Amino acid sequence: MVSKSTDQPNTEPNTGSGRGGARPGAGRKKGKPVKSETELKKTRSIRMTDAEYPLVLEYIKTLRGNNET
Repeated sequence: MVSKSTDQPNTEPNTGSGRGGARPGAGRKKGKPVKSETELKKTRSIRMTDAEYPLVLEYIKTLRGNNET
């Protein structure tokens, strides 16, 4: 790897080493939300054992299957 050598110090702000950090203009623009309040879903987590996991999946399938019309 060849490094770039300059005789003058770097006077530009926020140039750094080019590794990490926020980039200007990156990310979603502020403004109108993508989804309405009724479409937003809160994620939840629950701890369970490996033996309980398949049983919970089956139960969720039955719940969601009954609600679809």
